[in-house]
Amino acid sequence: MTTASIPQNKPRQKSKKSNTSNTGWQFSLKLVVFYLLSKLKPIHRFLPEGIRSQLPMGWSVKMLWVAFSSGGRRFFYDYYCKLKQPVSYAPKVQVPEQFKLTEKDIESFYWNGYMGPFDLVPEGEIDALRAHLVDDVLQKESEVFSFANGDYIFEEEHDGILTNWDEPMNETYKSFYINYFKKMNRHFDDSQLMDLFKHPAVTERAAQLLGSDLLLWRTTFFDIQPHSRGTELHQGSAWLYENQQEPI
Repeated sequence: MTTASIPQNKPRQKSKKSNTSNTGWQFSLKLVVFYLLSKLKPIHRFLPEGIRSQLPMGWSVKMLWVAFSSGGRRFFYDYYCKLKQPVSYAPKVQVPEQFKLTEKDIESFYWNGYMGPFDLVPEGEIDALRAHLVDDVLQKESEVFSFANGDYIFEEEHDGILTNWDEPMNETYKSFYINYFKKMNRHFDDSQLMDLFKHPAVTERAAQLLGSDLLLWRTTFFDIQPHSRGTELHQGSAWLYENQQEPI
């Protein structure tokens, strides 16, 4: 299964602008050099770690141009992409009537990046489900991916994905990411969470977009605090990994 994807990822404006024009052109020059180095993969193993960690490995020419031409004042926070339009907006599979999507529904999804909302959990069951997931599941490590059980370790000096290369992997980082991983892929060890993604309200609609062979690749909990803005639309077809370098 995949999440809905917005048509494209728009560049963001940095909150702080360069104090001088010199800073802007120096940034642009450095960016071009690093971009060219990122394409010369055979020499990467000879570069210092501090250089390798800054190479824009997953950047496209479009992303490079936006950052270069603005002197670093505008850049794509995520991978620039557009969702490809299908040859036909007809559903890819036949499903029960209550889950059927029209061609208009599917076309709207490809242009707007979302669909619904649809009912998934009965109102009378939602409080119990929330208590189970938030008060139980998220309060402990996964049974299949646990730091305490030695399923993963942290690199003590440098970790190219989780930290900056010039910062040590300290206890603060460890605590943060242990809690972060508690939210990842918990469908592996919790049947109630897995049942949500196996629900026909999800799978039957997803199959009409993707076909009958569905793969649940990743799940995560989003923290939506009371009175917060909620979760903005985000792309699910392609994006940069946590290190802001490599595309997925």
